[in-house]
Amino acid sequence: MLTLAMASRALWDDIGGDEQRVTGDWQVAHVASLTGHAELALDFAAAAFERAAGAGVPLWLKASKCEGLARAYAAAGHQAECSAWTVKAREPLEQVADAEDRAVVEGQLATLTRG
Repeated sequence: MLTLAMASRALWDDIGGDEQRVTGDWQVAHVASLTGHAELALDFAAAAFERAAGAGVPLWLKASKCEGLARAYAAAGHQAECSAWTVKAREPLEQVADAEDRAVVEGQLATLTRG
C-alpha cells in the first residue's frame, strides 16, 4: 500500500499541478500513518501542509492537510499535537460552502476520533 502511494506521488510530481502534489503528499502521509511509519507520515504531512499553504488550493484541501498532520501526530503517539491539528482542521472547514467537500474532511476527522 505504501509503495503504491509513493508511486502515485511520483507520477503526480511529474505530470500534476500543485493540487495533485499536495494530495500526493497527503496520501503518502495517510498510508504511512496507517502502516506504522510515523516519521515518514510526519515528513509527508508537513510537506503537504507547506505546499498547500503556498499554493492556490481550495480551502477544503487546506483543512485536509491539517487533518493529515493530526493523523501523523497520532501515529507518532503525540496526542496533544494531534488534538491541536484537529482543531486547526475544523476552523477553515467551517468556511467551506460545498457540503460534499466539507464531508470529505469531516469523514477523515471522524476516523481520528474513533481511534
